[in-house]
Amino acid sequence: MTQPEQPQNLTPGREVIVVLGVGRSGTSLAMQALETLGVRVSENMIPPNVSNPKGFYEDADIVAIHKHLLNTLTPNPSMPLREGWLNTPEAKQALAQLKVLVETQVETEAAPWAFKDPRTATFLPLWIRLFNQLKIVPRFVLAIRRPEAIIESFAQQYGNDQVFAELVFLLRTLDTLYYTGGNCHLLPYESWFSSPQQTLQQLADFIFDQPTDMSDKAAPVSANLNRSQNARVQVNNPLVRELYEHLHACVQQPEQRDALMMRVQQQREILASFKPWSTLAANQKQLNAQYREQLSDATEHKKQLTACQQQLKRQTAALKQYQLAFGDIERLYQITE
Repeated sequence: MTQPEQPQNLTPGREVIVVLGVGRSGTSLAMQALETLGVRVSENMIPPNVSNPKGFYEDADIVAIHKHLLNTLTPNPSMPLREGWLNTPEAKQALAQLKVLVETQVETEAAPWAFKDPRTATFLPLWIRLFNQLKIVPRFVLAIRRPEAIIESFAQQYGNDQVFAELVFLLRTLDTLYYTGGNCHLLPYESWFSSPQQTLQQLADFIFDQPTDMSDKAAPVSANLNRSQNARVQVNNPLVRELYEHLHACVQQPEQRDALMMRVQQQREILASFKPWSTLAANQKQLNAQYREQLSDATEHKKQLTACQQQLKRQTAALKQYQLAFGDIERLYQITE
């Protein structure tokens, strides 16, 4: 199997922190914590709403680029991207757009810059290529949370069913671990409530790559966010249960990372056996897009034809009026003779 392109630590000082994780896994909380530690975030943020009153901490431009690319490449976010997607014109266009955006951020100030969007995991090969081109040192933070809580939150906030939520959890977590080579800081959502100061300190040590006293900083958590233990659903997909168990084991015992990465490889191979189905779906989506374009063209042509017919009717009516007027003039001329 072809190995993914790995990040290359080329130019210290041009640092970017990438917060990864499934939606509803605590990625926004991770970004708030990074901001508390003095890490820069984008100014053009997606505004808060009822589902996330403190804000999503997502760069609106990055999200727009990701959404457009994802909609172009796959029929559904719960399905893997088609083979060769990284070299498509759409991916190359997205890379160019993101490159301009990131260059602006890293040249602004010396402080590290952080961003997050749950879709980033899907596009990590593109991001790693961008980082290497710009000689940027990426640091990856993976927010993790009990999948039962994620599934329930997906249903409450987005109306997604459990099958969809489990597949998204599986794909994005596997993509994150695989494309980063497991070189990411695991940040459990539940630890923000059991040991907030220790969790913040560990995050700071990872971000700044050295022990840094953060005793004067307060973790940005509130008790009302601790709903993870109250989930009433059960995970159905055994791959999801197993992957989370390995992640949790790594948090407790970092030496278990090799076992985690071995399981990641095994699960990716299992998912790859279903790739023909997703390829068929992607191809059908492409055909549907062509059909919609053809239908749109036909609809536009029909509108133009209808306009021509209406114009012809008006011209025909005007011609009849001219004919009647000409007849009246001709009769009048005959009388006067």
